[in-house]
Amino acid sequence: MYRCINIPPDDAQYQRILWNPDTSDYVAEYACTTVMFGTSSAPYLAMRVMKQLAMDECAKYPLAVDVINHHVIMYVDDILSDGDSIAETEDVKNQVIGMLCSGTFELRKWASNCPKLLENIPVEHRESSGLLHMEDLVISYSHICTLHGGTSLTLNFIRKKFWIVNGRNAVRSENGNVTSSTGTPF
Repeated sequence: MYRCINIPPDDAQYQRILWNPDTSDYVAEYACTTVMFGTSSAPYLAMRVMKQLAMDECAKYPLAVDVINHHVIMYVDDILSDGDSIAETEDVKNQVIGMLCSGTFELRKWASNCPKLLENIPVEHRESSGLLHMEDLVISYSHICTLHGGTSLTLNFIRKKFWIVNGRNAVRSENGNVTSSTGTPF
């Protein structure tokens, strides 16, 4: 995701990379023109770009704006949302795709507990398993809400509303499978 966010050329001078392609004394110097991984400002910039995109595209994609600004759990490049019906969720999904495409973000790792919602998503853009079970959705949602917290923190968050049989093992297993993605589990 960070590589999709361009920075002004005047600011690129503050993001320099020194590269020595071999053991010679020559060191190449590059200026990075996109947000760099590992910098302390990168997560903030990613979230801020999403909010700005929502402001810029509010007339064209109102459902997507609502998802980004109000009804979503979003942490950098993970989005988790829901809908009251399949039709509503399909509309939201299409608007989120459209809005983020207008910002040059291509969504990956789609997952759903409803196979119908994944029908027009290319197989290579789906999470490997594709379908999610409700337990997995609750755990993923809680893991994101706790800002990728550990097993105990995630389990405590879940137990405010739900009880999952063998919860600790389920959370450990699911947290082991969670990776940062440029995708949207719906």
